[in-house]
Amino acid sequence: MIKKDSIIKLLNKLPSQLHDIIFLSRELAKKEKVGVYLVGGFIRDLLLGKENFDLDMVIEKNGIGFATKLSKILNAHLVKHRAFGTATVTKKDGLKIDIATCRKEFYPNPTELPIVRQGSIEDDLFRRDFTINAMACHIDFEKFGQFVDIFGGLRDLKDSRIRFLHEGSFVDDPTRIIRAVRFEQRLDFCIDTKTLSFIKQAKKMKLLEKVQKHRIRDELILVLKERKPYSMLKRLKQIYSLSFINKNINLSKNLKRVFCDIDKACMWFVSNFPQRRILDIWLMYIAAFLYDLSPRVLFRLLNKYAFFRGDKKRIISFKKEFRKIDKNLSMERLPVIKLHNILYPLSYEVIILALVISESQQTKKRVREFFLKYHHKKLIINGKDLLSLGIKAGPEFREIFQKVFRAKINGKIHTKEEELEFVKQIISR
Repeated sequence: MIKKDSIIKLLNKLPSQLHDIIFLSRELAKKEKVGVYLVGGFIRDLLLGKENFDLDMVIEKNGIGFATKLSKILNAHLVKHRAFGTATVTKKDGLKIDIATCRKEFYPNPTELPIVRQGSIEDDLFRRDFTINAMACHIDFEKFGQFVDIFGGLRDLKDSRIRFLHEGSFVDDPTRIIRAVRFEQRLDFCIDTKTLSFIKQAKKMKLLEKVQKHRIRDELILVLKERKPYSMLKRLKQIYSLSFINKNINLSKNLKRVFCDIDKACMWFVSNFPQRRILDIWLMYIAAFLYDLSPRVLFRLLNKYAFFRGDKKRIISFKKEFRKIDKNLSMERLPVIKLHNILYPLSYEVIILALVISESQQTKKRVREFFLKYHHKKLIINGKDLLSLGIKAGPEFREIFQKVFRAKINGKIHTKEEELEFVKQIISR
């Protein structure tokens, strides 16, 4: 067991934004006379010396009431989830604190969502997935820094072991199988022998096949957001199989190369265009992961797992358009305006996937050229400028804009003055 003073030293070393919230919560706990705990992944990473800005607190009485008061102290945004007795406090700098009432859970049927009731800290820790995520630390005034480890999480942390809390764990929630793989690969731990044997039993019972599909979707997205997604998918295939997603999915060595190339291409993009929006790298992984499926099967699978419309559109867009894009971009002669017209309507993710998966060096060269030279190009003039030159609004507007843009994309004009002068030339002709 870790001594109280050791925990306090670790808490004192935290970045100031986390340290301040914890000590403000301590003062509020004293005022409200409630027990408050830091729990779960935050405590795990605190003990491992890993950075984790996701504060997770549980309160022995009214979690929502505590969150409401803390949000006022921090002048932060509050979202309440009354059905679950939880709330999320979000500071202006984006830092989030998840706050819950201590809960116990009952599973009416295997694989179904649990019924939640108020409980003790012991109940709250027992409902968690693995021992290393079932540790807590008091941050209320009198017991500040006192460590709570009922299930031997600290021992498993030292032994680099992923172990479930009870034998019904995977029956209650089969998605814990995916999470076991995720934590094992992320932390370079090993799933312990007994836990593995129960995963095998879950496989025989086809428990993952019975889970609500949107929950599987969410777990897979979390896997693909990790640092080693291919290793996680490979390990999941090894201990359970991937047929619960689709029996035709193939985890080939080529896919490993594609995942690696996606990483490199995204690093190139971010280093060259740091000001542009954050890429959905997970979406590129899943588009590559599902690429061998036929368009019809892919469409059905994305609907089955209730992928959001925008995500589904980008994945299907790549599947449908890649061969056409690759054929056009690999042509020997390709006018710049045509290059722009091919790639500009597509999302960054689809374009980068084309760069990665194409075997044509010409395609790769032109995608990079598009990003570096042409993607940012746009007209400075607008409809008001054309009206000021005496041009009546109508179909001519679009024709003029196209001609001006073609000249700009070809490097003939650059400034607003040059754009206006070019419009005047078009009018005079």
